[in-house]
Amino acid sequence: GDQFQKYWPQLIPSLPNQQKSLYMIIRYDPVYKVRSLASQLMISMLSGSRKFLLPADDRAVKTQSFLAHSQVLGHMLKEIHNCLLDAIDTETRETTLNQILKC
Repeated sequence: GDQFQKYWPQLIPSLPNQQKSLYMIIRYDPVYKVRSLASQLMISMLSGSRKFLLPADDRAVKTQSFLAHSQVLGHMLKEIHNCLLDAIDTETRETTLNQILKC
């Protein structure tokens, strides 16, 4: 939870189609053990993150010149949700699917 907050921007997309992220690993890594470990990391990041994520806001952005921290958090939560839904639909390994469902 708390110990991962400073790493969220590097691990969770804050922009659509960010190439390097847990999302990309969970969805596309060819090694199921890597996908499973990425899911476990996602679980660890989400555990105890309620206070950190509380200000998340996913309302439409009126201007692109500045994104408030709450809007960035809102987008991250949407990306996590989309990632998990996509991964549930496509994962073929039962053990990895179980890890994803725990998120």
